[in-house]
Amino acid sequence: MKIVTCAGSLALAAAVMAATLSVATVPAQAAVMLTIERDSDTSATFIGSGALDVDLLFMPGFFVEGALATTLGPEATVVGDLGLGGNSIDAAAGNFPSEIAMFFDSAVDAQFDFAVGETLSGSSTITFVNQVFAPVGSTGDIIVFGFETADGILFDDDTPFVIGSWEIVAPAPIPVPATGVLLLAGLAALGAVRRRAK
Repeated sequence: MKIVTCAGSLALAAAVMAATLSVATVPAQAAVMLTIERDSDTSATFIGSGALDVDLLFMPGFFVEGALATTLGPEATVVGDLGLGGNSIDAAAGNFPSEIAMFFDSAVDAQFDFAVGETLSGSSTITFVNQVFAPVGSTGDIIVFGFETADGILFDDDTPFVIGSWEIVAPAPIPVPATGVLLLAGLAALGAVRRRAK
């Protein structure tokens, strides 16, 4: 454990305060992005893209702020390979207010370090029992709490830091196979021939 002098404590407090002010006034840079395909009220597919533009130390997960229309609730089911820098997300829960807490590798108490350039990739379907996703068209920030930057600036649990953004979209339409189109055309032609025969 570090022992810091009074002068050192003041310098650290000033650095944290300056960092807090800059976080509050700097808009989101949307370095990482989650596209959320809303499959139903309680289920959605999260598709990751982009890369971190800041080093993050001791970060066990992140929060998708405002992605739920309801608040709090039991843990969700997570199926897929969505992950950041090789660490997969496999635990999620509704959190206050109307955000989704997402954790890496079932290790809610574990600490992870991430470097600039590490990518958010893959996709996972997240299903809640009794919580509802926000409507299609909703957008917001991906935020983290309680972490330290590589240069030693500590952000406490009351100071959110934006690492990216999210958007809820309608699920992509399922394409009809070419054979299905041909089959429908053939049935229509048969129907036309039968009508002429009568």
